[in-house]
Amino acid sequence: MNILLTNHSLDFRAGSETWVLTILSHLSKNHNVDIFTTLKNTLTSSSFNRNKHYDLALINHNSCLTGISRWDINVRIFTSHGIIPNLEKPISGADAYVAVSEEVQEHIKRIGFDSHVIRNPIDTDYFSYSPVHKTLQNILYLNNRRANKALVKATCIPWSLHIMSGQNIDPLHAILWSDLVITAGRGCYESLSCGKNVIVLNRGLSDGIVTRENIKDLRKNNCSGRNRALTYSTEDLAAELTKYDPTRNLRPYILENNNVALISNKYLSLYESIRAIH
Repeated sequence: MNILLTNHSLDFRAGSETWVLTILSHLSKNHNVDIFTTLKNTLTSSSFNRNKHYDLALINHNSCLTGISRWDINVRIFTSHGIIPNLEKPISGADAYVAVSEEVQEHIKRIGFDSHVIRNPIDTDYFSYSPVHKTLQNILYLNNRRANKALVKATCIPWSLHIMSGQNIDPLHAILWSDLVITAGRGCYESLSCGKNVIVLNRGLSDGIVTRENIKDLRKNNCSGRNRALTYSTEDLAAELTKYDPTRNLRPYILENNNVALISNKYLSLYESIRAIH
């Protein structure tokens, strides 16, 4: 099958860019996959042919949906990854719409688009299990934004702290080194896939430590900090760190809910259901 993946740009690694790279790696095993971007693509060698027939287009960003509107494509599926960026706003022209969380689903419903929830894909073979220490020793702060960095530094003095932020970073080795990761969104799922304890902290808001009991609630807001929306002091964050549990391992949850093979199959199943109607 000929499949087209789209993203506004692929010039650095961030959320939707990593989504594309993850899906590309899996689908390319059994399908011919091309990449379309409205801006630069420096992360892959894949290109596109606007005169080619594509069976399926998995579309990120409304600029791309507009850009391929006249192409020969059987089925167009648009995915909205967030509630804030204008590029994530769905527009007419797709055969189906996907939201990465219930929060996004509700948001785009208010502007007139029904959608299916299909969660973020994680390469669970790459983000593989790594054991943690019996007592908390190594903490990773993984966030592309500088917010909360001072809070984390002030709180984590008793432990070995590593900070990763910025674009074009591959966090794998830092995650494997850590016992506990302070992060949000995709960083949360990747860290859980490696068997790490995770505290969700993002843009000044926290959902606290992720557990088997609360993960289904936190994922409704894509582990963004907006579910519980707690504002932490150093004392609050230190108290959350005391909840570290070396036996807490949510990798099985990620395998069952975010594995890239599972997520890719959900998109392909949606494609098949649309084709059956057409």
